[in-house]
Amino acid sequence: MSVSRRRFLAWFAAFGAALVAGLWFTWPAGRGNAMSLGRRLMRAHQTPERKLLAFFSYLKIPDEVARQYVSDYRAQVHDVGRFSELGDDFYTRFLLSTDFFQEGANESSTLGYVSIYGPTITPCYNPLAKLD
Repeated sequence: MSVSRRRFLAWFAAFGAALVAGLWFTWPAGRGNAMSLGRRLMRAHQTPERKLLAFFSYLKIPDEVARQYVSDYRAQVHDVGRFSELGDDFYTRFLLSTDFFQEGANESSTLGYVSIYGPTITPCYNPLAKLD
């Protein structure tokens, strides 16, 4: 059986493509990118409020608290929407904007919204200060 050059190159290209795809999914950086893309697509239909509530699913957050925070975040910090990739700043600033730390980081208590946290936005508000 004689293998033509064209058939050999087609098989070689298919093998190379399969090898590259396999390495891309098994290499840590590639896997992280594929997973984050998959997560982003699965959460694309969610509002920032829903993403926030899902991220802190172990906390008791009233819908109104999430709604008010996202509204203030959009107005004071950065506009976010359904397709926005919410970073660490969004989630950290949320906890600092609530009474979570003032209540001793108690995960069983219902969170209340205080004010959007930011040194240039609310310079006198420090949620980590312990005032006795």
